[in-house]
Amino acid sequence: MPGQRVARKAEATWHALRDAARRSTLAHMDETGWKVGARLRWLWAVLTGQATFCEILPGRGFAEAAAILEAEYAGWLIHDGWGGGSDTVGGADIMEVKELLSHRNATTTQIYDKRRRAAREGASYKMPL
Repeated sequence: MPGQRVARKAEATWHALRDAARRSTLAHMDETGWKVGARLRWLWAVLTGQATFCEILPGRGFAEAAAILEAEYAGWLIHDGWGGGSDTVGGADIMEVKELLSHRNATTTQIYDKRRRAAREGASYKMPL
């Protein structure tokens, strides 16, 4: 089939883009519903300063995210706050972060940077912004 030939030719590029995303120090990851045939799948996208990588996977949980960036990903991960069963992101309660964002003129990056500095200094992550 023609599609399979194209997929084979693009495979090395696909792996290179995924590897670039895994090496990045900052990645934005998101997923959205995607129909394959009549079945619901999830289109995952990872954007970094060097690459954009997409993959269609059967679910939208930690296992799928880890399949893309690996469970040991050491960089900063930015996402929409859907926890995949977890109620914390970067050590901060998701609802607390959402409330801070709705009432203050602060970006997600500013919140995580402040909490990261606080954690490094041994302070509680619930410090005021």
